[in-house]
Amino acid sequence: LAQQGMPPPGCARSYDATHALSSFQRQHEVQLVRMFRAEQGSSAVGNASLAMALALDGLRFSRARKRHFLRRFAGFNHSTPARAMLSVGCALSDVACSSGSEAHSYSNGMQDVSLHSHFFRGLRNGVYVEIGAMDGVGASNTLFFEQHLNWTGTLIEPSACGTCVLPRLRPRDRTANAG
Repeated sequence: LAQQGMPPPGCARSYDATHALSSFQRQHEVQLVRMFRAEQGSSAVGNASLAMALALDGLRFSRARKRHFLRRFAGFNHSTPARAMLSVGCALSDVACSSGSEAHSYSNGMQDVSLHSHFFRGLRNGVYVEIGAMDGVGASNTLFFEQHLNWTGTLIEPSACGTCVLPRLRPRDRTANAG
């Protein structure tokens, strides 16, 4: 069957089961964050139990690294790291905080956290490609991996951000203006 371009028997069922399980886990993660936000009001800073549930416990973001990261935004009003969609441990703007585990998600739907917890947990020094990087912060699916797991990669953006903003806000990454 494989020579005829058809999958062996059972592959489709195996994929469907994996996909269904992954979808269920993803829905559970989103539900956890919604419940947390409902309990905490407008606060986007999570607690240790949320960190454990999302497999973010054990991630660190030292004060020195946080200060270095925040310096990138000096003089930029439109792109601030306060746009983290979810912070677990400490708020990103709170440099003095030392809660142990700390993680910040920038993706619109927590895709970065989901990718980490399901596929890349603990994988350090990886490589990524982000197409449609915008300013490299807002709705970024890769900034989480740069901050917490020391990943680097290529950011591709067709707008002017690809040449003026991205190199400043994401200096460790290669940038390409594809517009």
